[in-house]
Amino acid sequence: MEKRNESIKESVNSKDVDEMLKLAEKLKVDYEKRSNIIVQSRIFELVVALSLILFYFFNFTHLAGDKILFSPLGPISVMNILFLLIFVFFFEIQVWRIQKNKNQLKRSINAAVETLREIGELISKEEKWSYLKKMEFRIRISQFDIHSENTFTLIR
Repeated sequence: MEKRNESIKESVNSKDVDEMLKLAEKLKVDYEKRSNIIVQSRIFELVVALSLILFYFFNFTHLAGDKILFSPLGPISVMNILFLLIFVFFFEIQVWRIQKNKNQLKRSINAAVETLREIGELISKEEKWSYLKKMEFRIRISQFDIHSENTFTLIR
């Protein structure tokens, strides 16, 4: 382990750490965009489904005294139901693809952050980072919602 730490000290510097942090931050932005797209897609899907259900309810029902009677399903109703099923199917495929990409981004972010946590302490000691530089590094790392048993303390 000590031999590995020595090779890290020799091959990595503050500029490399900063570039890695920028990459992780860019990946996080992409991850959040994917998350927002999934939420927006789900909301849109729900609005379309509710719109079709309400359309059917108001156009194919009528009151008979105190009972609500449903008209038999006509060709328009069947087409609406088919449209809804096809719409949901294709939408789910798109959401699944975005979710898959989001999971890949999360794995990349995890790898980058774990690497940064591992080398951060070594580089900070080797280059004798100031208190503010250490705090900047800790703040930038803390923006990632990733927890590890290998977390270290830069400031003692």
